[in-house]
Amino acid sequence: MSDLKQKLEQANQKAETQKAERRARTVKGSHLTEQFVNLAKEAGCTVRENTGFHVIVGAAGKSLRIYVARRGGIVDLLGFTVQDKSVEQISKEVAKAKHMGRVQGRMNLDLTDDEILAGFRLALGVINVPAPVVEPKVKRVRKAKETVAVETITTEAVAQA
Repeated sequence: MSDLKQKLEQANQKAETQKAERRARTVKGSHLTEQFVNLAKEAGCTVRENTGFHVIVGAAGKSLRIYVARRGGIVDLLGFTVQDKSVEQISKEVAKAKHMGRVQGRMNLDLTDDEILAGFRLALGVINVPAPVVEPKVKRVRKAKETVAVETITTEAVAQA
């Protein structure tokens, strides 16, 4: 009985590795997902797991984020972009037409792994720069206008003088 149990466990493990290998062949960048998350953690970024994405937030705050698809194939730059050959620029019009929100760049996963990882490190550098501290604006209080009593001068008063 234990032989059968061991064979089933080995078959399950083999099936899981085959699925992962098949996904790596069909989904671009799926083999890099774990490296993206590890690089973000090493850089000191916060990594949250969303339904289908890893959400990476750096020191710049929530306005700049990187979304990495859990199954691979998509790495979106939200609120910023990087001028690099590994990042495809996305205009606001295209993002709106494709219902992509504030995404301004997407990693090109057709390149070599080294080029993709270099571009990802650049993106991490952008979101990991602390946002500048903006001092609150001081509201100026206007002084109440003084009312000045104005004497009316009549022509008679001028003639008397």
